Amino acid sequence: MAEYGFADRVRVVEGGDNRQESVSHALAPWLPTRRHCAGARRRAPLIDAATIDRTIDAVLLHGAAIVGLPAVDTIKQVERTATAH
Repeated sequence: MAEYGFADRVRVVEGGDNRQESVSHALAPWLPTRRHCAGARRRAPLIDAATIDRTIDAVLLHGAAIVGLPAVDTIKQVERTATAH
């Protein structure tokens, strides 16, 4: 991280046995000094700024918020035989 100038802004932590544990490990070092936290799944990196702004507004108003968006890509069910339906 230092090589790219992120050492003072990025921390690498050990993951967990599941997503919830990994997120808990990531947040634990800095949550005591912060009131709110925002996170994003790597599968949805192209969320628009207006949605982020509305989500932050909802967090400030309600204490927590989560974004739910309809799936717009093709979703396929794949059997173990690798045949798509």
